[in-house]
Amino acid sequence: MATVRNYSVYVKNRKFGELTGSAYDQESGNELQIGDGAVIGISQGVKTVQLQASAIIPFGGSNAARILQDAYSNNTPIGVAAGVINGQIHKLNLFVTKINIKSETKNGTCLGDFTLIGGAGTIVG
Repeated sequence: MATVRNYSVYVKNRKFGELTGSAYDQESGNELQIGDGAVIGISQGVKTVQLQASAIIPFGGSNAARILQDAYSNNTPIGVAAGVINGQIHKLNLFVTKINIKSETKNGTCLGDFTLIGGAGTIVG
């Protein structure tokens, strides 16, 4: 059974929150090569990832929604360290491509839909 943890999110190597309720998609970018009615090979593509999160738990009083909004507005990447499977950490630089913010001030959680995309990054562990 896989061990899944919240995804820690960093800006300039400083943790600002954890993403919860998320989906992490990895794509190989490979494509079938077809010739004469048959598959004759598979091209090697560029690996990409997409991370979708439905909630953020701010860390140390950070303004998580503002940080994501600034990254979106300025088209700058943010660092994500995802403890995905059995302790392996995926270190990613992702761009925010979609934000749908809903906030709950009572419990300090920023809710909504956040979509981040980028290259496959590196795996540690």
